[in-house]
Amino acid sequence: MLAFALAVVLIAYAATSLGLSGKISGLPLFLLVYIALMLAAHAAVRRFAPYADPLMLPLAALLNGLGLVMIYRLEESGRGGTPACRSAT
Repeated sequence: MLAFALAVVLIAYAATSLGLSGKISGLPLFLLVYIALMLAAHAAVRRFAPYADPLMLPLAALLNGLGLVMIYRLEESGRGGTPACRSAT
């Protein structure tokens, strides 16, 4: 489930990057950092809370990752990254 959540977030990041600039930028760094953090969280949950609900970490990873993608999109479009923003002002 965690792998599926990570895949959804990475596809969303790639789609957002492609939509804003026409190329995938910053994906390797985001990929390494986000996967490392989620694997560390998985190891911590398995070590310190072995009977915890196994669905909570993948849900948290998915929602957190989609929030990061939304922040990235807003940040890039605020810099004049999309033609729609330039024509509206």
